[in-house]
Amino acid sequence: QIISPGCEIRPLCEFAVVEGFRRGTELGSEPVLMRIGVDGSTWMHEACAVFQHNHAGAGPSPELQTLFYRLAGLHKAACHAHFVFDGKDRPATKRGKRVKIAPHFLARGFQELIVAFGFTWHTAPGEAEAELATMNRLARIDAVFTSDSDTFVFGAQCVMRSTDAKPTTVCVEVCTDDALLHRVGLPQSELILLALCCGGDYDQVSLIFYWSDSGATTHARRLACQAVDQRSHLGSPGTRLANHCGFLGRKYPRLAEAVPDDFLDINALVQYVEPLTSWSSMNWREHQPIGVVQSRQADFVRLAAICEAHFEWSGAAIQTKFQSDLWEGACMHIMSGQSFLFIYFFRAVC
Repeated sequence: QIISPGCEIRPLCEFAVVEGFRRGTELGSEPVLMRIGVDGSTWMHEACAVFQHNHAGAGPSPELQTLFYRLAGLHKAACHAHFVFDGKDRPATKRGKRVKIAPHFLARGFQELIVAFGFTWHTAPGEAEAELATMNRLARIDAVFTSDSDTFVFGAQCVMRSTDAKPTTVCVEVCTDDALLHRVGLPQSELILLALCCGGDYDQVSLIFYWSDSGATTHARRLACQAVDQRSHLGSPGTRLANHCGFLGRKYPRLAEAVPDDFLDINALVQYVEPLTSWSSMNWREHQPIGVVQSRQADFVRLAAICEAHFEWSGAAIQTKFQSDLWEGACMHIMSGQSFLFIYFFRAVC
């Protein structure tokens, strides 16, 4: 709700063309494919959530089928896609709950599908969203595809998430750090403070809960910016919250009582400011940072074999589904390999 004024809904294919091809031509160079980094761990969890009920009636490997169709939607867009998965050194506890370190049961099959679609992947040393945010900040990728809002807190510059209930991604909600700064007034530093005040993955403190005004979401940033300063003016738990700068409009006694003596948690702050990534000095040898993100044409023979083995599709069903869901993307990727054809096509449609 807080960052929604900085977001806009755009068709994925149109977004990839405008941000990729058009940017290249405007700079006087050849059109380039947009590079999208995808949080693979989030995609797996979302696929499982769909089939929490009536799993038995959904057919063979329904979660993997959902991921297949999401990959097919991404394959239709003119983009390079790189998937990142959570690593073994991610935080052991998130939101007060123990995190399972064992690989997700879908990981192997999903990674096999990713490669068959011509995309690439790697496992981060820590959290996937922190790795993707770093890749985005270092211009390894142009956008991060995830539903995890922590990505901006980690320093991502462009984040998009699916807006469709269907597994095929048609439209995405796009938000950039520039839009957050100029439309919402939230630089990264204030996003970090806001996350600490609201309670996030690494800290269960939630001051927003006690601020029950209807305008809480509108003024949440102001609360976050003042919380630390006002904490120094709080005495006993019964002391009323000061309003020295006039941002909050009035005093909030329940909020004053909710601010713990050890606020802010420095360990939670470090998790956001210096997350474990492939670019962390301690991981340089074990986790080599990803280089150029480059996709290739899908391997349809391999995809057919996967569909037959995991989904029990017949040859006729495979041919029909590939024709409706994959040929469009195949043509797009073939054209992207021929610069002069792509320039002609781009100018014709734009």
